[in-house]
Amino acid sequence: MLASDYQELRRIIYDRSGITLGDNKQQMLSCRLARRLRELGFSSEREYIQFLVSSEGEQEVEAMLEAVTTNVTSFFRESAHFDHLREQLESITGKGRNRVRIWCAAASTGQEPYTLAIVIDELMRALNRKLDARILSTDLSTEVLAQAYEATYQEKDLAPIPQQIRARQFEPVVSNGEKLFRVVERTRSLVTLARLNLAKPPFPMKGPFDAVFCRNVMIYFDDAVRGRLLEEIHRLLGSDGLLYVGHSEGLTGWDHKFERLAPSVYRKIT
Repeated sequence: MLASDYQELRRIIYDRSGITLGDNKQQMLSCRLARRLRELGFSSEREYIQFLVSSEGEQEVEAMLEAVTTNVTSFFRESAHFDHLREQLESITGKGRNRVRIWCAAASTGQEPYTLAIVIDELMRALNRKLDARILSTDLSTEVLAQAYEATYQEKDLAPIPQQIRARQFEPVVSNGEKLFRVVERTRSLVTLARLNLAKPPFPMKGPFDAVFCRNVMIYFDDAVRGRLLEEIHRLLGSDGLLYVGHSEGLTGWDHKFERLAPSVYRKIT
């Protein structure tokens, strides 16, 4: 890949997604896009770029973003966050509140939003009480959103989930001869999936949210995009609302309006 082509692709990726690629990512990008070039019959990155910026290239821009982003996720990943959230929800509901609203900013293939839904469903079971609970889960990728919508996983994906909870929260299904496990409908129904570009605020939802999970996302953004995103999260959070970020994404050194409660857990300052 020519350096000039890499710079042009970097610009397109940044403009469309807010994702910043460093100078050392040229080889990675070349490898990730090699399959796209083969499938489309292009002999060079220059031909591919010309297609991307043409009127016919809109869908391919999305396919390119699918190729360059990494969707690493699992149920109960960074589990301390979910323990903390449950404690906060127990406190909220213990004061008589019934409404719970959570935004999962990066749905990926669904493990994170469905973990949140499992936490809420298990809490309702423990309280023997129905809550007015809703989880909005967004992602830039329509491909991973489609997978999240299916809510169907291999048995190995359920390994982090205790057996008793697994039995309550998943039902066996067969797809193409393979035994899989689907999140049960009552838990699945707590989650609404939608496409959203985190680099393009303001966002259409109104809030207020009790908690926002924006984990392992901001590491891909530069300071400008990150700052705008934090401002929008602050706007959408309710009073004393909580922000959960990835364990490698502490807000130290960033300009923000949050106070730290625990590792990678923050509360909105009003």
